[in-house]
Amino acid sequence: MLVMRMAPRMVLVVPYYPMMQRLGLLDTYTGLVLAYISFALPFSIWLLIGFFVDVPIDVEEAALIDGCSPLGVLVRIVIPIAAPASWSPRSSPSWCPGTSSCSR
Repeated sequence: MLVMRMAPRMVLVVPYYPMMQRLGLLDTYTGLVLAYISFALPFSIWLLIGFFVDVPIDVEEAALIDGCSPLGVLVRIVIPIAAPASWSPRSSPSWCPGTSSCSR
């Protein structure tokens, strides 16, 4: 995933044209959305993993001891602790590749 951040975007775009052409997605919003997601999603996942790993395991274990289910630990403990981290990928310029303007 980090390799994708280091390579120039134009090098990565070259294989997209034949792929989109074969799928019939050239000049469609679906093709554009797929291209944007395939660039932004790996970076966002890589960024968020760091925040979720930093949640202390002791807090999760304490919630399990107090009777919380594993899903409850995720919903009530882990996600609220890591919620501020969800704003980092949203404000990242990787959501607006090239010259497109996503802010207007």
